[in-house]
Amino acid sequence: MKAPKVARQVLDEAMGESALLGAVAAYLEQFKWVWRHFETAWRRGRFVTALSGHPGFVDIVAVRDRLLFIEVKTMKGRLSPEQKIWGDALFYASIDGAYGCGESERCAGPRFEVYVWRPSDLS
Repeated sequence: MKAPKVARQVLDEAMGESALLGAVAAYLEQFKWVWRHFETAWRRGRFVTALSGHPGFVDIVAVRDRLLFIEVKTMKGRLSPEQKIWGDALFYASIDGAYGCGESERCAGPRFEVYVWRPSDLS
């Protein structure tokens, strides 16, 4: 009975980040999420995508009944220091009570989640 688990591990190890992005996109579409992935352009040895602000932002932002921030990584992929900063900032902002409501009549706690998804998370 160990063969299926071993086969799954081999597939997980072989899956690249672009294939994982495609699988996550298909999942989000299937379950009617509204989502966005910013594809970076690489020319002549440098990124040419027009972006401002801090580097390391997550790969995918998705919304349906809540907001998801998703970074995709291969099984051996590591978060960059900039990605860790974004992940930590988003995580701490997602904790109930992180933002005060003040005098607002309409106030809801944060309903967002922060993830690092790897091929093994698809099974």
